[in-house]
Amino acid sequence: MAALGLLVVALVPRWQLAGEVPASQPQWALRAQWFWQALESGALHDTYIAPHPGLTVMWYAGAAQHLGADATRLGRVVASSRASAVVAALLILLAVWLVRRILTLDRNDEAGAIAVLFGLLLALDPLSIQMTGLIGLDGPVALMILVAFLTIVLHLREGRRTTLWIAGLATGLAVATKVPGLLLLPLPFVLWLGEPRADRPSGRWVWSTFAVLVAGAVVVIWVLLPAAWADPLRIGKDLLVGKGPRDE
Repeated sequence: MAALGLLVVALVPRWQLAGEVPASQPQWALRAQWFWQALESGALHDTYIAPHPGLTVMWYAGAAQHLGADATRLGRVVASSRASAVVAALLILLAVWLVRRILTLDRNDEAGAIAVLFGLLLALDPLSIQMTGLIGLDGPVALMILVAFLTIVLHLREGRRTTLWIAGLATGLAVATKVPGLLLLPLPFVLWLGEPRADRPSGRWVWSTFAVLVAGAVVVIWVLLPAAWADPLRIGKDLLVGKGPRDE
C-alpha cells in the first residue's frame, strides 16, 4: 500500500505538466518520432540521431507516441511527456526499494521510514518534477544514475553475482540516456577508497565490478541503438567523437 501511495505521489504532479511546452520539448519528441520511423522503415543507420545519445528516452517516448491517439505535434509532445512521468515514478519507486534494502542490510531499525521519507522528498522535489514531467534527458538520466549508484552500493553490501549484473544493466541504461552516466564507471574505485581499511572489498571486487559496468554500458548502447547493429565500428566512432545531432 505504501508503494502504491508513493507511486501516485510521484506520478500525479509530473503527469499534469504534459501540456507545458518549453523550447526543448518538441526537439526530443521529434527525435523520438524520427527514431521510430527509421526503425519501422528498416533504415537502421538513421536511428543514430544524436551523440547524447538519448536512447532510452527515444524508445519510450516513441512508443508512447505510437500508442497515443493524437498524431499532432502537441499530441506527440504530451504523449512523450507522460511517458517520461511514468518512467520517473517507477525509477523513484525502485530507488526507494534499493535504499530500504541497503539500510536493512546495515541493520538500521528505521530502514522503512527512512526509505519512505527519501522517496517523498524525491517525488515532491520541484526541480525533479519539472525535469522528469517533461520530455528531455536531464531528469531521466539523474534518476537512472541514482538507481545505478544504489545498485552498485547494494552489490558492495551483498556481493552476489545477480546484483553485479543488475548494476551493469543500470549503468548501461544511464549511459545510454546521456553521457554523464559515464561518471558511474569509476565508482567502484571511489567506494573502495571510501570504505574503512578493515572493511574494504578486495581488489578483485573493484576490477570485476568496473569491468561489468563498462561492459554494461557497451552492451546496452549496442542493444538500444539499431544503427550499431548494422555498422558498430562507424557508430562507435561517431559516439566517441560526438558527431553532431541530426537536427542541428
